[in-house]
Parts: sequence; C-alpha cells; structure tokens
Amino acid sequence: MGGRRVWIDGELVSPDELGPPAMNYGQLGRWDGYLRQEYQYEFPVPEFVSELDVWFETHRAEVRTDDDNDPPHPGSPDAEFAAIGYPDFVELMGGHPEVFESYMSQFGLEINTTFGSRNSAALRYAVNSVDWIRLDDGCVRFGGVAFDMQRKRSD
Repeated sequence: MGGRRVWIDGELVSPDELGPPAMNYGQLGRWDGYLRQEYQYEFPVPEFVSELDVWFETHRAEVRTDDDNDPPHPGSPDAEFAAIGYPDFVELMGGHPEVFESYMSQFGLEINTTFGSRNSAALRYAVNSVDWIRLDDGCVRFGGVAFDMQRKRSD
C-alpha cells in the first residue's frame, strides 16, 4: 500500500508492525503487563476508498434494509447517516465529512482488519481500539490504543 504511514507514540514506524491481534480484538485484559501506546494511521483518501469501498457498499445495503425494519436511535451516528440519505462512500467523505468521521468511528475492527499488517511475523503492535477518525488534507487519519507485544510495562 503506497501512501500509508503509521506512528506509535509520535514515532514513525513500518506499517507492517501494527495490526489487529489474531483474536480478542478490543479486550484490555489480554494485554495486562504490556506497554500501552497510542497509534495513528494515515492514508491518502483514494487508497482508503479503494480498500474499503466494496465493504462499505455491502454494509450500506444491509443498513438500509435493517433501518426499514428498526429505525436507528435518534442522535446516533447511524441516524446521522440515515438523515443524509445513506450516501455512497465517496459522497459520504466528500459531502459529509463530519458524518463520515462519527459514522466510521464505529467500525474499528473492520478498518483495522483491512489496513492492519498482513504479515504476522512483522507484527509488533496489537491494535486495541479506534478512538477517533478524521478526514483532512486529502488523507484519512485514525488512531487509538495499541499494545507493544515486545515490551512489558515497567510499573
């Protein structure tokens, strides 16, 4: 993947070093004793779209069907997405960046399994959460908590 960049606690690292763990995504207890760090991914918008567009279109169709049967909770990111007419991925990003940010923040696992390292031998940092996502300067940035699987916390 051409333009992606990854930072761990502000230090640029190889994108191959960060990804979701093989199991138990999001479970903090699994990482007791490991060094907790902040990560940030950055992608050019075209790369982000090309990697997630097929997933998003399938998801969008499912959400529309689900919302016909059970409308989203008022004020939720799902309700915001419905209120703007369930736009496609490019329209959501280009025409509704604030809705894109709140809506996509719900899909940390999907984002990280798409962009996380596919090389388990190189994986050093296990992603635990996606806490924020932003769209600016032609890039998608997101970040959260990761654990360094090679370093224990020194209490």
